[in-house]
Amino acid sequence: VLRGLPPEDQRLFLRFVTSSGRAPLLGFGHLNPPFTIQKVRCEASPLAALGLGRDADRLPTASTCFNLLKLPNFKRSGTLREKLLTAI
Repeated sequence: VLRGLPPEDQRLFLRFVTSSGRAPLLGFGHLNPPFTIQKVRCEASPLAALGLGRDADRLPTASTCFNLLKLPNFKRSGTLREKLLTAI
């Protein structure tokens, strides 16, 4: 989903997760603490992946001090994109 975002939205995502709109000078390998994605369990219809049921309603959240993205377990990439853009 991130690769499909325009550069401005990618910067907003980076700021959302790390509190900085720029990549680390020496690259993400030198980010301290390292960038981490934590899967957050949310209730969604089992049919959501097929587009027949309702997906999770929760928005992604972040802990910028820890470079941590808390990402609900969305079943559809379209929902992930929509919720991520709303959050950032």
